[in-house]
Order: sequence, then structure tokens, then C-alpha cells
Amino acid sequence: GSLTIFNSTISGNVTGAGGNGGVAGYGGKKKDGTFRTSGRAGTGGGGGRGGGLLSVLVAGAPVHLTNVTIYGNLTGDGGTGGGGGGGAESTLGGGIGGWGGDGGGIWAHGAKSGSEMTLMHVTIAGNGLGAGGLGGGSPDPISVGSPGGRGVGAGIDTGGRYDPAGAGVYEKNSIVANNGSNLAGDANCFQRYLPTYTDIVDQGGNVTWNDTTCPGKVADPLLGALADNGGPTETVLPGAGGSAIGAVAAASCLVHEDQRGLPRPGASGKVKCDAGAVETQVGDEEPEEEEPPGEEEEPPGEEEEKGGGGEQPGTGGGNNAAGSSADSTAPPASAPAPQPTPKPLKCKKGFKKKTVKGKPRCVKVKKTHPHHKA
Repeated sequence: GSLTIFNSTISGNVTGAGGNGGVAGYGGKKKDGTFRTSGRAGTGGGGGRGGGLLSVLVAGAPVHLTNVTIYGNLTGDGGTGGGGGGGAESTLGGGIGGWGGDGGGIWAHGAKSGSEMTLMHVTIAGNGLGAGGLGGGSPDPISVGSPGGRGVGAGIDTGGRYDPAGAGVYEKNSIVANNGSNLAGDANCFQRYLPTYTDIVDQGGNVTWNDTTCPGKVADPLLGALADNGGPTETVLPGAGGSAIGAVAAASCLVHEDQRGLPRPGASGKVKCDAGAVETQVGDEEPEEEEPPGEEEEPPGEEEEKGGGGEQPGTGGGNNAAGSSADSTAPPASAPAPQPTPKPLKCKKGFKKKTVKGKPRCVKVKKTHPHHKA
């Protein structure tokens, strides 16, 4: 039967690592007393696929995901190649290392009519790939096994095709961003048969970052980390000013609640919907962070008092315009009048109290957009 997942988060899963390859057997003894070449050692096993979700082909069994977050999953590493055996003549060397697992977020098969995967308002972010296994050692230094390759498709990977037409994954109003490691050269999506066939079809309203391997608009959605943003599950909130906000045309806003159970579109007067599992609402604010000293902004009307230090005209020890000295017989200045007790400083919403140059001030709280990249 079919599989339907909605209003859910899939996070923190890791697939198994590949097993190590078998050690090479020694060659048999010949009539002259020497030994034949030893066999080649076994290749390391591949890491498990589909860190967050693995879609195995079952005829007539489609998979539907709606309002789902797939975050922080990882595929296993490849196994180490087996050790090479010795021999009087030569050795075929150590085994090749196994491949890391593919599909850090999702692994799906290629085109098969009636068994497609559909993604509607799904967020796939922060998933990773397993590394390739080490090559097996050998008594002959030049016959050490080659290392295995790293997994592919940190966000989505598609496997073999079973039909000449169609596709394996249909994506709509979704986000695939910030998956894998930039240093390792990971890509968000991997389609095994591109450019001959397309197995991840863009149905509109999609956003991706920071490569061009997935369908959709390539622009940063400014995603936060997985957190409690309200609702029964942890979610990933798109940042204000990011590409996911208003990425879905009004006519395509067909799912009227987000993963948290809040209305879509959310904010008052908003017509377009957000891509991904979460719809931003009035009151969805980024965390506040204090600005470093020297970068505060004071609200209008609260200027700093101009301090002393400079001499005022006609006072102090300087000469007057005529060049004569100050009159030492002038009567002493009267004592200053007592000052009223200052009222406690109260700051309005959006400002905080802070001491600036020894005096209390209301300074504006600036907000930051958290970024995440594996």
C-alpha cells in the first residue's frame, strides 16, 4: 500500500556503516616449491542509504510527504577494504574501500509508474553523507587498495529507473538547502541519469541553496536551526527576508495549515505562502542579540548630553580678548542650586536599558538572522 507522512519531523537518524572486506587468500604452492599469486582482497561494504527516509520500490505503492521537516540525518561510512595477501611472485593487493551511503535526507528509486514520491511543503536541510572507506593494506606498498568514494545527494538521491517515462520524485512548494559539506564538495541533490532523464521534477514554488543541483529558485532561505517554534514537533523556521518567504503563488497555496497547525498564508494581509513545512506568522521573531559596544542606536529624541572638558567662553585660565589677566577681586560664584532627583528610566518596547558613558540610555535592540550550514 501507499505511505503518507504529514505534520512530522524526521531527525537525528544515522544509517549503518559498511562492513570491512575479506582478507586475500594466499596462492597455492607450485611444483618448484614457490607459491602462486595471492587472490585479491575483498572490497569494503557500502554505507547504508537514506539517512532520513529510504523509499524501497514496491509496485503500486506511492509515497506522499506533506508538511514534513527532514533535518540532521546522516548516512553511514563505507567499510575498509580487506588486506592483501603475500606471495613469492606477486600479490593482487588490498581491497577497495566501500562507498559512503547515498541520500543523507532522502533516498528514492527512479521512475516507476504508480510508485512515485511526492513532496508538498517539505523542508530538507542539515543532512549529511558518509565518507568512503579506506583501501586495504598489502605487503607490496604499490598494491594498497584504493579508498572508496563519498556518498552522493546530501539532501535527495535517486536510484535506478524502471520506466522510460516519468520520474521518481515530484517536488512542490518545498525547500532543499544547506545539506552536506561544502569542503567535501557535497551536492544537495543527485540524479543518477541526468541529463538523459530527470528524476526530481520541479512542480513550482521550490527553493534551494547553495547549489543548482535541486529544482527551484536558488537563493538563501535563511533557515534557523531545528527548534521549538510552536506546535507538537520541532521545526525549522525560515528567516525574514529569506527566499522562502512568499515563494508560493496564491493559486498554489493548497495546504491551508503548516506543520505546526497554524494558518497558511500566515501574516495578516499576506497573499502568497512560504515554501517549506513552516509558514511564518505574526510574532515569529528571530532571537534577540545584543550589539557590541559602540554599535547601539538611540531612539529619536534621546540625544547624549554634551559633557565638559572644553573651556567655555570668558571663563577658565585663558587670556581675554584684551590680553589682561582675569580679575582676582571678582566675587566668588554662588553655590549651584540643588538638582531634582531624576525619575527612573523606562524604555519602550523594542529598546533596552543600557549605561552609555556613565548614564542610563534606551538603546534599540537589533535582531540577527541565524544561519545554518553543515
